[in-house]
Amino acid sequence: ISTSKEKIELSISAVDSLFKLNRLNIWVNDVPVFGINGIDIKEKDSKTYNDKIEIYLSSGINKIQVSAVNEKGIESLKETFKIIKDKHVKPDLYLVAVGVSKYKNSNYNLNFAEKDARDFLATFDDDYEDMYKNIFKISIMDEEATRENILAIKNELLKTNIDDQVIVFYAGHGVLDDDYNYYLTATELSADDLPETTVEYSEFQNLLDGIPSRKKLILIDACHSGEIDEDAAADDTEYVSEDNSN
Repeated sequence: ISTSKEKIELSISAVDSLFKLNRLNIWVNDVPVFGINGIDIKEKDSKTYNDKIEIYLSSGINKIQVSAVNEKGIESLKETFKIIKDKHVKPDLYLVAVGVSKYKNSNYNLNFAEKDARDFLATFDDDYEDMYKNIFKISIMDEEATRENILAIKNELLKTNIDDQVIVFYAGHGVLDDDYNYYLTATELSADDLPETTVEYSEFQNLLDGIPSRKKLILIDACHSGEIDEDAAADDTEYVSEDNSN
């Protein structure tokens, strides 16, 4: 199926013979259109769901998938179909760089995190201008890299459009708590209060969740940025070093 329309309307029906329905998930090209939690339908208090939902199309091929989840957390198989939007749109590129070399507690200072973040932005120079309609660069460095300012990045990314591309780069300390929860540090880092002086990894991921752009990437240059489990970290007895100057 091919169309030049900006959006299509889906007629969706979901039925569970035993349990009430909790939420509806819709993906376009494997991106959850309504965020990772989907559409909350539990307030309908029903085993059935019937509705029409509009979906904006990306340029090119759109693989659209729909599933329903019941109150027990059981998800249906995905219904899948493809449609081509044959109207090409030149995208904007949004580049976000967060680099934290200077911390309020200077014992945590790093040498190159801020430089790496600036070098990332500089990589996308004039050679890329023909590929994009606009290139927007958002820079949050050192003293400006507070928890509040990092989380506020999402306000800018909500301005993106469907076909825009987003890359978010972070350089700084990556730390773990005693339960192996992962945090990216802000300039006000305090080992005694990680939740209020860092950005928990799921919060950082949430910067891209549910924004209009469907082509988005996170790059992290920090300790523990790879997957970690309890066995791998068993020998780590100090997660935030007081004399780290790397």
